[in-house]
Amino acid sequence: MIRMAEPKEDDLICDPASGSGGFLIRFFEIVRQQILAAADADYQTFKTRLENKKGISEANKAERLRTKYAEIHAALDQHKRDTRLWKLANRCIYGTDANDRMARTSKMNMIMHGDGHGGVHHHDGFLNVNGIFEGRFDIILTNPPFGANVEASDVVHEADVEVSAAAARRYAEDYGDLYTEAATRVRAAIDKPIASLFELPKRGAAEMSKLGKIKTEILFIERCLSLLKPGGRLGIVLPEGIFNNPSLA
Repeated sequence: MIRMAEPKEDDLICDPASGSGGFLIRFFEIVRQQILAAADADYQTFKTRLENKKGISEANKAERLRTKYAEIHAALDQHKRDTRLWKLANRCIYGTDANDRMARTSKMNMIMHGDGHGGVHHHDGFLNVNGIFEGRFDIILTNPPFGANVEASDVVHEADVEVSAAAARRYAEDYGDLYTEAATRVRAAIDKPIASLFELPKRGAAEMSKLGKIKTEILFIERCLSLLKPGGRLGIVLPEGIFNNPSLA
């Protein structure tokens, strides 16, 4: 799924049911390798051009190569803000899981594989939080839970959408109007059913009212599509029944 999505540098990825973080970890590894390979190619191109120049002493060439190497290395320093690897680790990878234990496991796995854990949270994947909201991502990769239901009694609580004033300011600065609008939408749904945030239950209102619930995998399809930018790519694991049921067309 990750290879089919063709991840590249500056892509934003989200897994709204991240589990142990497998999709996010592999994305990080693939894009990191792309960045390192591009940096190596840049150095080799510079070296070839330098070697083909005439009238430059060997000492001068060596000094220029050392300077170029140091410049490329500095641009890759993952611990230095705004470098290529820092952006990958801190601004491109987002995930959330409703299970606290799985969210902690995902964060730890990402730390062990190089980082990117800062964008992973313990939170309901159906709700906007932090950097996860509609119209934002280039890639969504997820394996959502099957067989569970979102009940009519499952409502949005104040605690589900709370962020500190400092965090709210930072998110508004980082993400602009798109974040402000997304936060406003979810705050307007406090004490209302989670399903009220989605179009699919509204279309099937009669069935929803009769059953009082809707399958989580159906809502995850809509959630994932809404999280994507126009032209974004979605890879999702779904039960076969979703494709075989004519009423879900």
